[in-house]
Amino acid sequence: MRMVLMTAVLLTIAAPALAQGGGGMLERLAMADVNRDGAITRAEVRTAREQGFRRVDANSDGFITADEREQMAAAAAAKGRGKGGEGGAGGAAGGGADANGDGKVSRDEFLNSPMRGFDRLDSNNNDVVEASEIEMARSFMARRKQVTP
Repeated sequence: MRMVLMTAVLLTIAAPALAQGGGGMLERLAMADVNRDGAITRAEVRTAREQGFRRVDANSDGFITADEREQMAAAAAAKGRGKGGEGGAGGAAGGGADANGDGKVSRDEFLNSPMRGFDRLDSNNNDVVEASEIEMARSFMARRKQVTP
């Protein structure tokens, strides 16, 4: 459930630039490419996470609570973005981001949670998801869609 909610958070900051054949993870990473150079750096993803945190932390208390996550998911669903889906910010509002188990996610927990999607795409581990890596992911996802009914 937490991963679904985080995905919805990420979708609220995602641009559709990589949507064609790319799947949700690529959509979310696209928003992080603020300079639109076709490559997404770890720093760009961190900036996107900071913006996402501020957006979801509706009362600006420095924590994302279950109520705030639910409100964000409902807003995303109302905008036709489904219940959510991880990237640029990679599972930060849920999926283990609540490191101390207090039921809410602090800014530090959010920003420092693993960037699983980014790390998966950064195949050469240079802290940049390059256009070639994005294209490889698109191709993989397209092939997978052809095989999966």
